[in-house]
Amino acid sequence: MARHYSAREFFQQVPNALLRRYFDAKGVLTGFNFFAMTEAKIDLLFDSWKVLPETQRNPIDVEFRVIFRGLRERFLRHQG
Repeated sequence: MARHYSAREFFQQVPNALLRRYFDAKGVLTGFNFFAMTEAKIDLLFDSWKVLPETQRNPIDVEFRVIFRGLRERFLRHQG
């Protein structure tokens, strides 16, 4: 698992179905076709993410960082 958060790596590590559910629940990227995206091939998603207004992207990015940190801590505990 990566040591530092980046949205690109986060998208690569999270299953597409979970990303779709998350974004649907937030009402963001509603027109994006998650079904056409193969696992870990997130270039189109990342491009769509980058053009979101900061007022939408920043709060979600904070949530992703929290999720990433929790997953990383869990991963490290199981490695030790």
